[in-house]
Amino acid sequence: MNDRNLLIVHCDNYQLQVEQHGTGPYLLIIGSVNYYKKVIPESLHDYFTCVYVDHRGFSKCDASNPVEPISLDTITRDIQVICEGLNLTKTSVLGHSGHAYMAMHFASNTRINIEKLIVVGAAPSLSRDMQEKQFAHWSENASEQRKKLLDTSMARLESDITRQPERKFAHICRRLGPMRWKDASFDELLLWDDVEMNTPLLDTLWGEIFRDIELTQFSSNLDVIVINGELDFSIAPIEVWESIEGTFKSLQLIKLEGVSHTPMLEEPEQFVNTILSIFKR
Repeated sequence: MNDRNLLIVHCDNYQLQVEQHGTGPYLLIIGSVNYYKKVIPESLHDYFTCVYVDHRGFSKCDASNPVEPISLDTITRDIQVICEGLNLTKTSVLGHSGHAYMAMHFASNTRINIEKLIVVGAAPSLSRDMQEKQFAHWSENASEQRKKLLDTSMARLESDITRQPERKFAHICRRLGPMRWKDASFDELLLWDDVEMNTPLLDTLWGEIFRDIELTQFSSNLDVIVINGELDFSIAPIEVWESIEGTFKSLQLIKLEGVSHTPMLEEPEQFVNTILSIFKR
């Protein structure tokens, strides 16, 4: 696949997009090609061959009503098929937000040599316990302006979903904006414009699988690098990872100043320099 070429990989009824950009060591970026091409700095392509891959939640489906069950096993199998098609034998993996769990599961189960496993904007799970820690952090540290903006924004969510139920995921992200962006008034809706959404699958992933996930299911041989923004109020604070440090071979925690849930878009130079520093260690 040549630079900037689009590849479609068919897995069951799903059309998974794959795009490759840049030169250098491989960096697999899991999520939505159309979303992450917008938020990942292009300057990262100067150092890595970035392989952007869709998963079934963010891909076109040939079936008119996709009702097939989704699991991390299914997603890992899809990514393995993609990597085999690209003849990838060694790569690093980056998973942002909920895609962190996909990255960790893939790294635990793939036959490919994983050089670095990087998760960004993620807590150990989306469980009730983690939500309590998230809201305690929000209550203690968010400004009154942020809190007011969140109340105003969330009051519009129900009407958004009623109007566009098929875009539920994007509307939830948008209305949680004061928790997710350093600029509490930033409107992220345009970032989701051309992203396919299979709402039942996304509901299962974010509402059940990521809620109930146990990190002990992943390989204890993983070297995990966590990068979270200090202003990210959408997840539990990065310090919660310290309680499960012994779960992995190694765990490195990096807190970025002055950024929130999507540091690669908010401070691209800082983000790229952080990634480069990881590979120099």
